[in-house]
Amino acid sequence: MQSQAVISALQKSCDPKNLPDTLVALRHDRLAWQFLCECDFDKYSQWLLENGAAGAWSPANLALFVLDADLSAQQLSKEPMCILDGNLQRRALAFFEETLRTGKAPIDLKETGLLALALRERRRKMRSWSGLAQDLTIQSKLLADPLARIWDGALTCLAGMVPDRNELLRALWTEKTDQAANWCIQIVLGNPADETLQAKTLSGLILDEPLEVQAKWLKLVEGCGRKQLSEKIARILLSGNQPNFDRYIVQKIDPEMAAAERLTRGLEMQSAAEVYRAAGAVPQAASLLEKSRQAVGQCLAEVELAIANLDVDRQKMDLAATRVDRAVKTCAVPSTLERGAEILQRAGIYDVSLPAVGSEPGMAASIYLASQMAVGGNSELARQTASQAVNAWLAAAADGIRMDGSSSEPADLLAALLRMDLLEEADRCAAFFLQARPNDDRLLQLAAQIAEKRTDLERAATLVEILVSLDPQNLPARRGLARLEEEQGQWQKALDQWRMVLSISGKAIEEDLLSLSRCAIEAGAPDAAIDACNQVLAKVSDHGLAHTYAGQAFLQKGMPQEAISHLSRATLLCPDLSKPWIALAEAQQSLGEAQRAVDTLRAAILAAPESSEVHFKLARLLLDQGYLTDALPNLRQAARLSPENVSVTIELANTLRHLGHLEEAIRVIHEARQRWPKNPHLAYLEGTTFLDMGNPQRALESLELAIKGEQPQLEWLRAYAQLKLHDTAQLFAARADDYNPLDLQKANQALQKILAIAPTDFNARMWMADTLRMRGQERLAFETYRQLLDEYQEQDDIPLVRVQAGFGASALAANELDTALAVLQEAAQAAPENLGIVHLIAETYLKLSLENEAAHAANQALQMEPDQVNNLIWYSNLMEKMDRLEDAQRALATAAQFSPESSDLWLKQAQFALKAGQPETARKALAQLQQLATVGENGLWQAAALYLKLNDNLEALRCLKSIAENTETPDPALMTDLAFLSHQTGQFAEAQEYVERAVQMDDQNIRLHVLQADLLAPQGKIQAALACLEKATRLMESKPLGSSGAPTAGKSLFKADDLAFTPAAVYVRSAVLLVKMGDFPAALYYAEKALEVAPGDSSIRVFTANLAYSQLHFDQVSELASAATEASASLLHPDPDACRQVLRAMHCEIMLDAGAEDGMDAGFADERDGELAVPDRLLTVQARWMARNGEYEAAWKLFQEIENRRTSGGQPGEECIPAAALGRYYQIDLDVYASLWMGLAAQDLYLWDSADRFIDQGRKEYAAEAIGAFQFASALIRRQKAARLCEAALSTRHCPAAMKNVGQDFEHALAQVSQLSGAADIAQLRQKGKLVFQASVAQIKPILSDEKALTDPALLIIALSQIGNLDAAIQAAKEMKDCADVCAHLAVSLANVNSEKALACIERAVDLEPRQPIYHALRAVLAAGSGRPADVAEAWLAALQTWPDEPAWHASLAQLSQQMGDALSAIQHWEEALALQPSEAGYALHLGQVYLETRNIGKAINTLEQAARLEPKDARIWLALAEAQLQAGHLELALQCTQQVTMLEPDSLPGMLLQGEILIQMGNLNAAQEISDRAMTRGNSIPEVVVFNVHLLVKRGKLTDALEVLEQAAGVLSGEASIQVERVELIRQVYGSPAALPVAREVAQKFPGNQDVQFLLAFILFECGDMANADAVAQRALRPDFENPALSLLLGRIKANLGQLDQAVFHLTQAVEHNPANVEAYIELGKTYQQRREQDKAVLTFQQAIKVAPRDPRAFVLAAAALKEAKDYSGAEKMLRKASELAPNDLTIHRQLGAIIALNLVQHSQEAQAWR
Repeated sequence: MQSQAVISALQKSCDPKNLPDTLVALRHDRLAWQFLCECDFDKYSQWLLENGAAGAWSPANLALFVLDADLSAQQLSKEPMCILDGNLQRRALAFFEETLRTGKAPIDLKETGLLALALRERRRKMRSWSGLAQDLTIQSKLLADPLARIWDGALTCLAGMVPDRNELLRALWTEKTDQAANWCIQIVLGNPADETLQAKTLSGLILDEPLEVQAKWLKLVEGCGRKQLSEKIARILLSGNQPNFDRYIVQKIDPEMAAAERLTRGLEMQSAAEVYRAAGAVPQAASLLEKSRQAVGQCLAEVELAIANLDVDRQKMDLAATRVDRAVKTCAVPSTLERGAEILQRAGIYDVSLPAVGSEPGMAASIYLASQMAVGGNSELARQTASQAVNAWLAAAADGIRMDGSSSEPADLLAALLRMDLLEEADRCAAFFLQARPNDDRLLQLAAQIAEKRTDLERAATLVEILVSLDPQNLPARRGLARLEEEQGQWQKALDQWRMVLSISGKAIEEDLLSLSRCAIEAGAPDAAIDACNQVLAKVSDHGLAHTYAGQAFLQKGMPQEAISHLSRATLLCPDLSKPWIALAEAQQSLGEAQRAVDTLRAAILAAPESSEVHFKLARLLLDQGYLTDALPNLRQAARLSPENVSVTIELANTLRHLGHLEEAIRVIHEARQRWPKNPHLAYLEGTTFLDMGNPQRALESLELAIKGEQPQLEWLRAYAQLKLHDTAQLFAARADDYNPLDLQKANQALQKILAIAPTDFNARMWMADTLRMRGQERLAFETYRQLLDEYQEQDDIPLVRVQAGFGASALAANELDTALAVLQEAAQAAPENLGIVHLIAETYLKLSLENEAAHAANQALQMEPDQVNNLIWYSNLMEKMDRLEDAQRALATAAQFSPESSDLWLKQAQFALKAGQPETARKALAQLQQLATVGENGLWQAAALYLKLNDNLEALRCLKSIAENTETPDPALMTDLAFLSHQTGQFAEAQEYVERAVQMDDQNIRLHVLQADLLAPQGKIQAALACLEKATRLMESKPLGSSGAPTAGKSLFKADDLAFTPAAVYVRSAVLLVKMGDFPAALYYAEKALEVAPGDSSIRVFTANLAYSQLHFDQVSELASAATEASASLLHPDPDACRQVLRAMHCEIMLDAGAEDGMDAGFADERDGELAVPDRLLTVQARWMARNGEYEAAWKLFQEIENRRTSGGQPGEECIPAAALGRYYQIDLDVYASLWMGLAAQDLYLWDSADRFIDQGRKEYAAEAIGAFQFASALIRRQKAARLCEAALSTRHCPAAMKNVGQDFEHALAQVSQLSGAADIAQLRQKGKLVFQASVAQIKPILSDEKALTDPALLIIALSQIGNLDAAIQAAKEMKDCADVCAHLAVSLANVNSEKALACIERAVDLEPRQPIYHALRAVLAAGSGRPADVAEAWLAALQTWPDEPAWHASLAQLSQQMGDALSAIQHWEEALALQPSEAGYALHLGQVYLETRNIGKAINTLEQAARLEPKDARIWLALAEAQLQAGHLELALQCTQQVTMLEPDSLPGMLLQGEILIQMGNLNAAQEISDRAMTRGNSIPEVVVFNVHLLVKRGKLTDALEVLEQAAGVLSGEASIQVERVELIRQVYGSPAALPVAREVAQKFPGNQDVQFLLAFILFECGDMANADAVAQRALRPDFENPALSLLLGRIKANLGQLDQAVFHLTQAVEHNPANVEAYIELGKTYQQRREQDKAVLTFQQAIKVAPRDPRAFVLAAAALKEAKDYSGAEKMLRKASELAPNDLTIHRQLGAIIALNLVQHSQEAQAWR
């Protein structure tokens, strides 16, 4: 049918709306259209109608029609998928296999349809499309034709035959290759569908793919001539990713991008342009292509600049300038200008104009422009321009600066900034640059200059010291370092540096000597100074400065006269210098001539009026003499002349304070503190001045700053402590509630510092004891006061009663009640009006349970102050403790009368009700409190605390909000509690606001930062959350979290030691967030810190162990897992017991990996027997342990259970598990790395498909962690090792599948591991990989010389074998002879070289590890040629006992069993092999042959027919099947089989001869004769041909001719025993055994070792009745092979004839055992038992014969005779009836049956009479 006819047919049967789509699709598939043009349309339409698919034109239906299938595509595509007709299924699979074998593409639609059906069968059996794309890709690579030609049409048809076409498309696209894209497009375009639907289908596959892929698909669709479809797809892609495409439209090529990134971005824009073009959006496409062009142009400009940079290095400045100019003109973008400016700046060229680019220039360009401005004289604008550029650049450079050598030196930029005096900007840049180049000497030098100019001397010295360390001979650096150390007062260090300068220089330079002199004086080394000065004066005797230093040195040595001599001369030589004048005054002062010193200094002022030092020295002299007013003008002048001298300023301020000029003193101090904000002396002076001015709060602030210094003075600490503790005289009566805990803590710290300086300070010790009592350290307070009381001596400022009261209070707190009462009563006598002492006495009585005395004392206190509200409240509290509730209430009522608006009273009532268990009453009291207009902040705060106790967080929050609303500057603690309460009530936005405000006010609050992190992290702001936790960590490590107590204003309502705010909780939060950020090393660091402070937390231990595992720290994992304790607190998981079990699993994994699996069973039993569910991880370890112990079947079952449970989602969901202590966000997954530990278990179980799947999944899941790639790389090595052993041992089920490019995969994985971790195990892994994948002498040599380097000894054997050095492998193995793995691999290496040694090696491996089946199999393989079949069989059985699913092992054992004559065993194992691998035709062939040998003809035929279906072109199979059909009597079928043989192998002699034998039996002797003639042309001396010719002659009745032929052949083939056997046998048949006997004897003499000949002689002797000789010959023939069943049978018959029945039974039993399928042996054995009158045994034996040959009537007849002898007539009758059915024409059987029936009738009659 031509195209026009097809179109006409389509128009008749298709819906007009669908016609275009159908036509387009059918024309797309070449073979479908070709078929349509030739097919019978009427028949096709009828077929569609019959199969319920009328009008369904599709490639699938066309293919099914041409295949004559009885199902349509619509029927095949329904769920559940139906099974194909058996014949069609076989055809499809056969053609599929043929296609794979030949590599030829389908030539027509029929072949395409067969391939499609084969692929459909794959889907039906696997129930998914998993791995299809990979399979097709791999198979396609093996085929000859182009890939598309093989599978395109088949996949197009397949899509119409399956219910899940979209899943098929997705599965094909998993490979992401061009071929996969082609397949998907072919499927969609080749099946009729609406174009819109096709567009949606194809776009859906690539919507989330990169632009490059999308563009490629659009081109492929257009290439199919479907431009309109391409346009629709493009529009869908644009609409589906519009924001992304819009981004490209508006995006500019960022000049900051790296070249590679720009090229990538340019290519992306090119792909986006292709999508726009396909969609018809030409303007957008053009715009994007222009941007792409710009990106490429910028890369070219960068190359030009790189060459210019080299020109600068070569001092070719003009050429460099030319290149820069050319580059910026080629691509005038900011990055190009920036690079150009850097190069020009470096070259010192300022006359090149850089063009404007429409945006702000970068830093280098801006500084270059600023330098141009400075050169032009506009320095201010230059500074402004450069400063703005630096600030902008640093703000944008958070990710670092490029320092790859392509840009100019950063030092050039610093130098430019220094020239413009931009110190701050230069300093910031220097710090930034040094991060990248820490050892750059020029950078260090410039950074030091900048720091020195900024007066940061310490940093400057540090930088110069680095310079000196880098270059110890650098004299300028050493001089600079010495000067900086001098400026810091480090005189000894400076002196050492000057000595090094002189030593290195080797010259006595004057400046260096003077510098050394000056430094030596300051360092207290006058002799060194004098020596240096003498060296200078020796050269220049009138050197004024040398005389000055000499004078100072002599003065320091205590030689004032010599000093005055030098100094007087110095004042004459250099009168304008202040140093000699001051030193001269000091010398005079040392002689006691103070006035003369004053006069000298006044003369100095005249000589050097602007010398601040002289003015200050004069002022100090006057102050020492008490002349404060006279000193003041000199101090003011000194301060004016030297404002940078802090000592002058302090002295001035202190003098003003003492003179009463407080305002001026504060002003001077304030100005000084702006300059020196950290100076403690100034802070203390400010504090004392504020105290003098009556401002204690400001004084406290200043004093706190003063005592924070490194060495605070005693008076500073005393002043601070007294201010903090308020009234120290009544401190004994104070309670902790009276203080802010922070104030109490700070006071305590100050007192500790006082006692560190002055341990005997009585006041400080007493105050310390009081604070200790209030802080809960009662016993220490008591002991301190006891010691104080013992040491007390009468003092004016400390009365004895004060010490006694304090001692009593501490004794009461320490429960030393008798002591407390005695001391307090004594104190009360001394001070009876002291209310505090009376309170303490009452409380002591109460503690002593002396309630009456306590009540009396309380009443006394009440009488002393009846109107004092605090006293009434104290009384109420005491009465409450004594359970005198009415008195307590009365006291509160009285207090309320005095203070009805007191919030404290309402609070007390609420507290009272709460204690009394009256929550509603408490709520009412609190509600009244909230209505008070006078309620203060503290009242609301305590109300909030009470609401918290009532679990009413909302009301507590309302109270705190009221405080916040009425407070101008809310307390940080208030904001803290607001934040916590808002968080707890779910008001997260408010919580975030409060916590931010709280942090601004109190950034030292640890819990605030933690809470802020908890709020930020769930929002995805991980980095910000980590910053908060980092702050919390620093604070936590510098101070305690805090203490809890009664809530008051200024402290939090929440306990600081809550579990969620412990150090462990803070550390572990950071660790979890760092994991989410992918920073695993940092996460491990914090997890370790968490575990360090919380070692009992099993969840942290699991988390830490997993992080260590992630980073390959396996020793640490071992330590963590093995040190696991009993489950306790658990921050990260709600089930500590589950965590403990996971740790147990990890510990067991480590033991397994170390080969220490022995002794682990008890551990598993503990887990199984407990009430806890065993986690999957521990179960996988158990499965591994089982496999190591040879329990593979149980291990496989357990592993399958785990895999099924995990696949089906059997693990409890998150909603079923309670949250961890830190909440669900921080909760860890105990199943982490499941894919990896499942993969490792699968490897141990030799389940390599599962192992590969899990390990590959783990590599992808944990791509950001080292462990993923590490385990993948390790698995590649393990699978290579396993494959080597499995292949050698013929293992197929447990052998890893072959992988391509495995070495490259390993290197890639290793590179990935190395990027993610620096663990030591990586080096070991690299070494292993090189041994396996890159074996060479160079790799192996270091290992041979270092035994410790040998991490896996077997790999060394493999490597040595790969390079062909087997001698070295043998030698290495000798040293590792106790390693089974080594022995096994050496055996594999020696297998083809020295089989004896190889066998010895594998036997050693079996001895070492008898539980490993692969070793037993390898032993069987290697022992196959050893002549020890029993040992080989034993090895195969041992292997199969563990791995019964290995088909090749069963096949090998079956072959061995055949060789050993054990037919039943052979049958068993061939059956197992075929069941395991039903597609293996060879197994079916061998099994059929064994069935044939054992006369099980029916099974032989069925099995051989199966083999023929599997491999129809194997002539051997048809030959065996012909033999089976022949033995079954199916001569016609047998003949057909032989015809197949001769068709496949026309020259096959066995096939030809067997065909002739069949023709003989069919009576077609002429045809047989033709075969005989053809055979004879092959040679008349071939034994088989001779035998066949003889058989033909015999059949023709020409026995004499036959014998003549044999006689002739016997002459020609005298050495051919088979001919002689045939000759003797024919003589026996023709002339009888007596005639054959002499010939037989003659032949036997000629072939004494031939068992067949000896057997025939024995048989003839037997027939001749010569039993004795027959016995002798048969015994002799049996010796070489005691397991020959035919000989055993003959011997049994002979012995029976000789009457030697016991021996007959023995030999016949042997015959049965060696050939259980031989019915003759059973029959003879049964007869022998009958002769022995052992009828029961005879019956049993005949029953065995019946089982072996159920169609043989003889066994039934004989069994009947035995039963008859046993009087079992009924049984005998049944046997004979069966025999008569099998042989209906045998009269003897019928006669015997009649007789036994008669006997039965007689017996039944007798029995009936007996019953009567």
